[in-house]
Amino acid sequence: MKSVILQFVLSGIVSFGLSSCAPEMDELSPRNLSTNTSNNNLPTATLPECPRTSELGSIPVNRDGTSNSQGSYCLIPNVTESNKFNFSPDSSGSRYLRMADPTLLKIGQYYYVTGTNDEAEWVLNFRIYRSRNLVDWEFFKFAFDDSLRNNFSSIVVNSKTLCHLWSPQLYQLPSEPNKIYMTFTAVNNSADPSLPQLCSQPTPVALSRNTSYTVSIQRENFLGSGYFAEGQSQEPMPFGYTVSNVAGTNRYYDGGISQRASGINAGASVPTSLDPVPSAAFIRGSGGRLCLPGDCATAIGIDPFVFLDQGKHWLLYTWFDTEPGVAPVSNGWFGSHVAAYPMLDPYTMDALAEKTTQFFQVGFKSNINNAAPGEAYNGTSGRRASQSPYGIASGPSAFTFQGQTYITFSRNSFDSPASGIFYRRSGNSLAGLYSDAPINHWGELNSLELPLAISQDRTIPCGESVGQGQIFMGPGERLFLMFHRKEAEASCSNSSSGAPLYNFPGGGSGRTVFFKELDFDIFGNLQVISNSADQGIKGDYRKFIIPR
Repeated sequence: MKSVILQFVLSGIVSFGLSSCAPEMDELSPRNLSTNTSNNNLPTATLPECPRTSELGSIPVNRDGTSNSQGSYCLIPNVTESNKFNFSPDSSGSRYLRMADPTLLKIGQYYYVTGTNDEAEWVLNFRIYRSRNLVDWEFFKFAFDDSLRNNFSSIVVNSKTLCHLWSPQLYQLPSEPNKIYMTFTAVNNSADPSLPQLCSQPTPVALSRNTSYTVSIQRENFLGSGYFAEGQSQEPMPFGYTVSNVAGTNRYYDGGISQRASGINAGASVPTSLDPVPSAAFIRGSGGRLCLPGDCATAIGIDPFVFLDQGKHWLLYTWFDTEPGVAPVSNGWFGSHVAAYPMLDPYTMDALAEKTTQFFQVGFKSNINNAAPGEAYNGTSGRRASQSPYGIASGPSAFTFQGQTYITFSRNSFDSPASGIFYRRSGNSLAGLYSDAPINHWGELNSLELPLAISQDRTIPCGESVGQGQIFMGPGERLFLMFHRKEAEASCSNSSSGAPLYNFPGGGSGRTVFFKELDFDIFGNLQVISNSADQGIKGDYRKFIIPR
């Protein structure tokens, strides 16, 4: 891939998100590049061995993946033939990163990865791992001080008692290189003592009340022995606003109601976390989901992702539709959508943004494009009968490349073999989408979506699937997709009861982290990756390539 100037939501110093500033030269390209330039290879004497993995050793290849003992790159299997994950073991002997919804931040020579822990006992904290090469991983630390965890029921972070911690994002700001932020989703047990204590409720009830937060840490404390939110008594901070964007005044978490009551921007809504819940009017049905009266779209639910585009902050998030006027089912589930809205800073929404022009749907809950065989719409496949008919778009992320804005998101229920990663792109920046009429209608049912990562098992009951992808600049000056892969199950249920549907060691849903380098076609579209040898090495997500 030609060297280009990139701005990523997933980069830290160059832009806003996951990777740090431009990677060092020995991480961007093969070491000690000298006279042998055919196939981008190096003199054999200067090449280190490829990293050792578990069952299948990595092999030297050319940059295009063709085998060559003198190749300057290594072909790394994400998974072995016996379906064991193939990363080098950490200190506990684990050979895989067992988590979902992964996020990555590069600091110095290390890639730091965390995500939703896939083992039930650790869903109360985020494990952070690190690696220099995406192959040899070691446990680094917990995001929060794990001594504050109350067995397997909750964790206390400053004034909040939290459970069901999901979908984090690690990022840095160009203006604050010595600070690291993390957004995440959780259920706040202490939001309103008059309401049922949610962390002790059955999981479907508790998860109907999840909302999103931001925490931070100084860079030196992150690299040392510190934890997120330490010394920051206001954190975890829900996303809120101040009337007229006046700094230092009261913050509100009511979707813009207090501002409208002041006669400012009348009729507009401001997306916010609902913590604390302003009133019972914000809860749809008995045990229902959080929803602003008449405007569910501005109740920030899960999967918060902050994007800095041309100096402007944006929050991408998932919201839940409870169809006003219709009694909610399964604790308020009627499908999920993805939206974006401008911000003032990592904690604060822009209260003066015009909703009609600066709030837009990235994806409605279902779409006519790329439906799985036998499905009328993409997004309506799932095992829980109470969820699948209503459609799912979730887990957004964003990045820019050569003047194009790309937004990725997952479709279909995470437990469905049809779960996959799709994307949209525009010829403008996110801030300029509103002058582009087709993009301004992204949320329409028939708006174009393109596949990025899908499983060949999407029509096979209990089959393998993928989801929640983010893109970053990785080894070899190449774009990589990091995502979770759910292992195929020997048997599965079509239960709508919310009972566990999986039988993996330690519980969980068998989701682990995969990496895959990406390529673009001549039209600027991302090439599709899948779990198929027919795709070739470049299209097979079971393998990836790094420099030696």
